[in-house]
Amino acid sequence: MTFLDTLFHIIFKFVSPFLKQNTNGRKEVKKILIVRLAYIGDVALTIPILKPLREKFPNSEISFLVGNAAKEVVTNNPNLNKIICYDAPWFYPQKKLKAVIEYIRFGKMIRREGFDMVIDFRGDFRNILFILVMSGAPHRVGYDITGGGYFLTKIVPYKEDKHKLDFHLDIVRALGANSEKGKIACFPSDHENDKVYHFLSHHKIEKDDLLVGIHPGSRLPLKNWETGKYSIIADTLIREYDAKIIITGNSKEKNITNEISNSMKYDAINSCGLFNLRELSVLMGRFNLFICSDSAPMHLASGANTPIIALFGPSEWRDTGPLSEKSIVQKIDLDCRKWCDSRSCNNINYQYCLKAVQPSDVLLSCRKILSDVYI
Repeated sequence: MTFLDTLFHIIFKFVSPFLKQNTNGRKEVKKILIVRLAYIGDVALTIPILKPLREKFPNSEISFLVGNAAKEVVTNNPNLNKIICYDAPWFYPQKKLKAVIEYIRFGKMIRREGFDMVIDFRGDFRNILFILVMSGAPHRVGYDITGGGYFLTKIVPYKEDKHKLDFHLDIVRALGANSEKGKIACFPSDHENDKVYHFLSHHKIEKDDLLVGIHPGSRLPLKNWETGKYSIIADTLIREYDAKIIITGNSKEKNITNEISNSMKYDAINSCGLFNLRELSVLMGRFNLFICSDSAPMHLASGANTPIIALFGPSEWRDTGPLSEKSIVQKIDLDCRKWCDSRSCNNINYQYCLKAVQPSDVLLSCRKILSDVYI
């Protein structure tokens, strides 16, 4: 038992009478809450568990708890009955008073829902303590990797060196679902599909055109490659393959997408801020090649099985790398990867793991992928 589990064991003795929920002897799981807070890419990697979970519990009401920014990727998913949004202060810092007020409101709402089962897919003791326990659900499922296992009614064995998607699938397998590696599928509306098709038509993108997407942004600046290098890649693909280039990004990434398009010798289509995530998933399905940072759109492209070249700096590609059949992780192997993460760089040459990657390296990967189809 970890120190945290021991501490929680003591606390739980005092607070458990106030947290118990009257289940009236109910054994049937009628209401399920999936918890995958934090970031859009993490939520995208949880989507493949929804279908097997629905198949396992066909008559249950299934809700998904996500941060507000991630709602787009699960909207319209036919395997969900409800989406609940909450920006947890342990992931999204807020002023203390506001955080407390919001949590009290959230906690009351979650308890009123009367969930029978709550599943945390992160293995985070804060989720376990402040959401799973607070929910009052009699069945609490998850990993015990940061403490809090005492509060879980079903602990799923944790095995390292797996992709995050496999960690998520292990949990539904532990619940008896017959699950293979699933697909990261978004469900855009007809209007959203039409918007993308009209965009392509407006820019005279034909069916036989070689269409290459470039996504330079990410949640953390440390993951971003130099914009000038993307410009070199784009110009070379236009010159060698007569490629059409579409640069993607959200409304907050206009500076870096503009830097790329403005420094190019040829013309590119800058779609920054035009599409929501479901619309972006439609566009990904049209790309013949997607060149990107370690980001949520990389996972959407994986869902469309688009060939991907993903530039990885400090984050661990084995955990979150692209899952397309044809994908290449562009990286430099350095010892400092063992103690760096996506938020901090401890190398004396800041961001060296990305800066050392040259356009010639990426172009070699581009040619390798495109050689199967284009001469």
